[in-house]
Amino acid sequence: MSSKTCVLKMHYGIVYIHSLQDISHISKGWKAARNSYLYCQEFRVRRSMKIFDLDEDILSIVVSYLSISEARELSATARGFHALARQRALSELVLASPTDLTKAHAFMLLDIPNRLRWLRDLRVDIDERFILHHTNHLADLLENAHALQNIHVTSSETWVWSEPRIGDALLHLENLRRIGFSQVGQRVLKVVSSMRSCPVQVDLHGPSGWYRSPVMPTKDSQPADFASLMRSIMPHQRINSLDLSLSHLPLVVRLLDAALQWSTVVHLTISVSFKNAPLPDELVRCFPNLRTLRVHGPEIAVSSPGQRQHFWPKLDYVHGSPIAIGYWNTSCPVYHLSLYTLFAVPAPCSRPHLAAIRDSRAHDAVEGTISVIQQVSPVVLTLNSSLACDFMGLDDHHWTTMLQSAPRLRLLAIDLRRLSGEQFLRWKERVPAVLACSGVVCLLLGIHPYSVDDSHAIPQQLAEAVPSVSYIAIACTSYPLVSDAESHGMFCEDSSWGWWRIIETESRREAQALSPEHGAQLATRFYSPSYHLEERQVDGQ
Repeated sequence: MSSKTCVLKMHYGIVYIHSLQDISHISKGWKAARNSYLYCQEFRVRRSMKIFDLDEDILSIVVSYLSISEARELSATARGFHALARQRALSELVLASPTDLTKAHAFMLLDIPNRLRWLRDLRVDIDERFILHHTNHLADLLENAHALQNIHVTSSETWVWSEPRIGDALLHLENLRRIGFSQVGQRVLKVVSSMRSCPVQVDLHGPSGWYRSPVMPTKDSQPADFASLMRSIMPHQRINSLDLSLSHLPLVVRLLDAALQWSTVVHLTISVSFKNAPLPDELVRCFPNLRTLRVHGPEIAVSSPGQRQHFWPKLDYVHGSPIAIGYWNTSCPVYHLSLYTLFAVPAPCSRPHLAAIRDSRAHDAVEGTISVIQQVSPVVLTLNSSLACDFMGLDDHHWTTMLQSAPRLRLLAIDLRRLSGEQFLRWKERVPAVLACSGVVCLLLGIHPYSVDDSHAIPQQLAEAVPSVSYIAIACTSYPLVSDAESHGMFCEDSSWGWWRIIETESRREAQALSPEHGAQLATRFYSPSYHLEERQVDGQ
């Protein structure tokens, strides 16, 4: 049996190696383990080999795909898996209430010793009103969680202010790779700057909305700003992914220190308002090797102050609203551009007033979309439902202008789930004729199930209407589609997608169904900047 097809199958309590297709039958949490055979390629596995004959490292990989609840059940019911499953069950801890913290403190520290040595991922999301009564418990956990790798704490400034031991414990943790702190102030930033760990992913979020701590006195508040956030991470020069939320911090202080630079950062997410947005040139100078950029704000149609002097040579992925991206003036080639817009209805609002607001915002959104696409000339373009349905809509002139602005466009993903059945029929009559003049070779459509009677007829209709298209994917679902923003612009596999390949016959073009796995492999390839989709003849691969 080929070593590349070794996976697992449960049979009367004994796990045997059988075929790749059987992997999904183990458990829901083991679905992703179908790729774990890559770790076994150097081994020749006999057909009836028992799982406990495998190396412990391989078993650990398999168990790692289990959810925490599944690992807990496996630890209690399978003697051979008890130790590994127990480690997995103890590896993650979510504290969402004071009760959770009290129970975790007793279970991890007071019941049986050494349980905390397995903790790798800790999330603290407790209402700030209850913090003062439980600070010692969190401090005790952090002081003993020496192997902790990931931590996220909301109301972090209040935790550090209320119990100095918490800040000291965070300082001395040496294995943290991912840190996330919300509602940060100067105290938390001081802790971050002095940490012994070398994190590769850092999330620092300022206060949300018109935040005022119900616990910390105003006189003790030490708000942060953009410059202090950046200086706090200056000692950490191994950061790969950075998420900064500045929307409600005080007015920005300009970065005058030219030494502030992170050459290792390739993924940046930044949330700002117009009042405290840093200069675009400051971002280019601070992050010269950036590859993906997600921007949330400013959501005001204004230009950034000053003349742009520095630009990134190119970016793999940019995600944001047309207005926000327009502010940052990202004038460089972008492989994957993902655009969204939100339509907020003011209240109270009369129907005529609402229509006027919608028309005005639709005009701004369409103009901004076309302007951004002209600037970056994407190869892959994603449009969210509000932008595609409410603003681009059924106007074939908008779609024509957009496609003419993107000569490199090869893959187009559109969320049309906000269209009614009648609207989708009109869209299908108008827009594919426009797409026929483009170079799009792969088309992904999200459609609401109530909008169509037979979704399987759509690929054939599109194949005949769009000569350039070679692959079509349709997700007919009312559930939200997985956002590519969570994967830095790469394709997110979703069971909702159905895939078709367009083949040429003597008489016509026909849509031939593909397996979801094959379609996902193709999409993963197309979404990758290293594939250079714009330079390839897709049909000839």
